[in-house]
Amino acid sequence: MKLLLSNFFILCSFFTSAQMAPDFQITDSDGLVHNLYADHLDQGQTVVIKLFFTNCPPCIQLAPWMEEKYQNWGAGQYDVEFIELSILSSDSNADVAQFKLDHGVTFPGAGFDGGGKDAAEVYKSGIFGPYFGTPTLAIIAPNGSVTQGFSYDDFDSIIAATGATGNSGGNGGGGMTDEVTMYNFSSNIPTTSVPTDIKYILKPANADSPTYDILSITGGVLNFEYPSIDFPEMTDPVIVVEASGDIVDNTVKPHDLVQIRKHILGLEPFTEEYQFLAADFNSDGLIKAHDLLTLQKALLGLISEFPNETPSWKSIPAQISLTQSFGNTIDLDFQLIKIGNVD
Repeated sequence: MKLLLSNFFILCSFFTSAQMAPDFQITDSDGLVHNLYADHLDQGQTVVIKLFFTNCPPCIQLAPWMEEKYQNWGAGQYDVEFIELSILSSDSNADVAQFKLDHGVTFPGAGFDGGGKDAAEVYKSGIFGPYFGTPTLAIIAPNGSVTQGFSYDDFDSIIAATGATGNSGGNGGGGMTDEVTMYNFSSNIPTTSVPTDIKYILKPANADSPTYDILSITGGVLNFEYPSIDFPEMTDPVIVVEASGDIVDNTVKPHDLVQIRKHILGLEPFTEEYQFLAADFNSDGLIKAHDLLTLQKALLGLISEFPNETPSWKSIPAQISLTQSFGNTIDLDFQLIKIGNVD
């Protein structure tokens, strides 16, 4: 899943260097002191450095994405920490505090009076990789090695390559712990028809809350660990798919009307589970004349949604229970069905 940012954010392929990050000490806008090595790297944390200034338009645009990534990687509680450093002598800690308040940023940041500008200088020098102005990101592994000048699409994989996991089993150990299970999504989607949006939702089997939009939390990555800081343990956890799109697309045709009519008349009954699902336009579990009428209206453009809040896509199975296999990986296989397409 691509992150679309302004042209200010387009960077070249990442570049690594044998140079180690120099130590620094800053006082953040909350008055807390951070020593790069003693407080973070030596404690097994990977540190993400963000160079910015408070009135920088692309920095403002990037702020929500950075905050989401910060939360995804444990919000500084485990083996990843984020620190933003202003490059300007005109940005005080008070200015950084206001920036954080205005743009929903919760990770530490330092202005000139907190030592931010001095700490940022080495990452502007080109020692660790290209510097194209703000915002610029640098990722420092616990051993002090630095990666800078990378594509934002590679952000998560570079952090993971340092051994970080973003949860309590991290501390630079790398990979899963034996107390979580990794789940991978595998969806069978017709090549001729694709939903406009797909969500994988984690929720309790018999309740509507809490719910977790997995791809939103993982940044589009099709795997996740459970239980984890992002996905707390719950009773009877299940995954459901929410897929959306136009009620009629290029795969739903008058021929489907003929097939449904033959089924209703008993001339050519459906034999596949997906056919029964695709022909049930009001989700009552039955296929009757009113389903045929609904499809006719949809093909003529007379309706824009199906009855009873029936979605334009459903899945087989409707949900999958999460079974635990600590330390292992389990595939979650869904088949997505376009409602109306019975072929």
